[in-house]
Amino acid sequence: MVQPPGFVDPSHPQLVCKLHKALYGLKQAPRAWYSTFSSFLLSQGFVMSQCDHSLFVHKTSSTITYLLIYVDDILLTGNDSVYIQSLLTHMHQAFSLKELGSLSYFLGISVTSSSLGFFLSQHKYASELLVKAGMVACKPCATPVSSKPSSSAADVLPCSNPFLYRSLVGGLQYLTITRPELAYAVNQACQFMHSPSNANFSAVKRILRYVKGTLSHGLTFSPSSFQLQAFTDSNWAGDPLDRRSTSGYCIFLGSNLISWSSKKQATVSRSSTEAEYRALAHTAAEVTWLQMLLTEFAISLPSPPIIWCDNQSALSPLLPIQFSIVDPNTSRSIAILCEKRLLPIS
Repeated sequence: MVQPPGFVDPSHPQLVCKLHKALYGLKQAPRAWYSTFSSFLLSQGFVMSQCDHSLFVHKTSSTITYLLIYVDDILLTGNDSVYIQSLLTHMHQAFSLKELGSLSYFLGISVTSSSLGFFLSQHKYASELLVKAGMVACKPCATPVSSKPSSSAADVLPCSNPFLYRSLVGGLQYLTITRPELAYAVNQACQFMHSPSNANFSAVKRILRYVKGTLSHGLTFSPSSFQLQAFTDSNWAGDPLDRRSTSGYCIFLGSNLISWSSKKQATVSRSSTEAEYRALAHTAAEVTWLQMLLTEFAISLPSPPIIWCDNQSALSPLLPIQFSIVDPNTSRSIAILCEKRLLPIS
């Protein structure tokens, strides 16, 4: 035990501080820190976003500044460098901060900027995941999911290391932040977290083999139009065990993919039309949230968002507005879509 560098008492260099209670050991620590930091930002003229409480926006007649906080990691950007520097000065006076310069690495995500835009990758995080699984030297494969599931008798046996299974699947969930093509495969693996089998662990290892061959993959964001478009689909009774359907969507802002999902529906759909409309309702809710978020970013859309679907019932112009769905909120969303025709379907 020694005194921390920079805080050594010259008169008593051999003494150390006695720790009464660690900040991270308190259950109220995250809430107290967020309350303290948000109060400071509000005093500086920032407004808390109603869509995401970790986002704060400061607007004037000619400037706009965004601040995003995740625990003690902060992203700050805006169109007025003078105001940003002034804000940093005030933050240094109120807190102990460390400026890391331009954005290059944040929460396990590598950000590379160029004249074409930004490239987001989790190369390092994926490599660490392969090390945890002991698959650094594994043979890559071309797809994350096998089209021919194995039917061996040993596949139904319980996994010998369920803790490792849950740890790897949790890591793969975070990897989908920049790897949307893994969403469906990881969603399938997440459904057996409580009692994984050998077949489930083999499926996870196949995902990791695919990751091994695609470590350099990621997302590219480049300047484009602000047209918001969503593509949605679902399978009907796709799960052979509980016959529930899986919904999926991807949302583009111009040419940039900004939101995606692959999720099993909460209830059993009695027809393919019902399954498709549940997927449409979930997509419409996400699009509505993105519209609100873009409004707080002071970004106006040139035209209403479009949701694209390939369901024949959705294409029919004579589709009745009233449709029997258990969730009343979902039913209301569908009625709005059909009656007002705000979302062209193709």
